[in-house]
Amino acid sequence: MPGYAYPVGVANSDTGTATSVTVNISSSAYNVVIFTATQKTKVNSILTTNISGGIVPVTIFVNRGDLDIAIAKVRPLSTKYVVLPIVSGDTRITDDQDDTIGEFILQAGDVLKAACPVEDIINVTANLTEGVK
Repeated sequence: MPGYAYPVGVANSDTGTATSVTVNISSSAYNVVIFTATQKTKVNSILTTNISGGIVPVTIFVNRGDLDIAIAKVRPLSTKYVVLPIVSGDTRITDDQDDTIGEFILQAGDVLKAACPVEDIINVTANLTEGVK
């Protein structure tokens, strides 16, 4: 089912602090850290920017404990959203897409990471809300 809206009468949980982080994937040998959550954090959007002019694969991971879990894969030519905010009736995110996912929550201690087989050509920008309920 595409899209999502808070049910009527439910208070908005986005009471935290907005943060934006941009990181260059500077190594092809390991998953590069984008953000480490120190408190419950909502990942509102993630944008990948390719500065090379070619198409390369990018994988976004969430690390919980000792395990990097791949949550999305994209192949941006120039820019491509990997994560988008969830809104009611949104057709940008559907059940049959595997490259763009909806917003999600990081728990304290979770680490958001990214990987690309070619170093120094992908920038990842994450828009987050820290301290959500």
